[in-house]
Amino acid sequence: MILLPETSYEVKITEKKGKGVFAKKEIPAGTIIADYLGKIIHPEEESTESNNLHYGLYISDTTVICPDFTSNGAHNFNHSCTPNSTFFPYKGHTLIVSTRTIFIGEEFNIKYLIYPSEHFSEEVDMICHCKSPLCRGTQYCTDQEWDNYDAIEDKAYVDIEPSLVFGTYLQPLDIYPETIADLPSYMQIFGYHEKEPLKYSKLVMDKEEIRNLMRESGQNIYIESIDAVLAGITPTTYYFLYSNLH
Repeated sequence: MILLPETSYEVKITEKKGKGVFAKKEIPAGTIIADYLGKIIHPEEESTESNNLHYGLYISDTTVICPDFTSNGAHNFNHSCTPNSTFFPYKGHTLIVSTRTIFIGEEFNIKYLIYPSEHFSEEVDMICHCKSPLCRGTQYCTDQEWDNYDAIEDKAYVDIEPSLVFGTYLQPLDIYPETIADLPSYMQIFGYHEKEPLKYSKLVMDKEEIRNLMRESGQNIYIESIDAVLAGITPTTYYFLYSNLH
């Protein structure tokens, strides 16, 4: 279920990714964009509920949320290696939250966090079509990304999962938080590569300042002292691109 006002987004057909969701208004960092709702099923039922294994959202090894494909819901959010949003477990639900400012006309995207050891058939296409300068070519996540998500997922679902009943539908929460704060130990922030980078002139990088600057502006950061463009910040890594501004 998309939680934004209908005037803030539109669903369009993309070139290689099927449907996609695009911003019609600027979306601030920390905005709750969607809640991944659907039918609660066992993983063994997934192939009968959906013709495409991309869409089942695992909340544990034994529980999957299968979305309603007749609605314009959270399942229409496409994968990107440099996403502007992220999954965020909350009270037994999986929210989609913006990790930085999202611009008008920009597609909402997330990392699918598909663990490489999951046993998909060879026919399932996990090739990434995000066209980001940092594209890894696959929708599979790294071990580190999985561990970071797993740590907060376990806390969010530990008391909720036993109450979920297979065959029923996960219902919306009565109340959603207004915003979600930045969580540097989990959230990744990537600037929008189609925007001109902001210039950062200090000789020594202030890591917290740089992170907040990318989060609030939505842009990459040109670090003058090293003549490089900072394109992404994860809990363990800074991603730089060669600068063409010098």
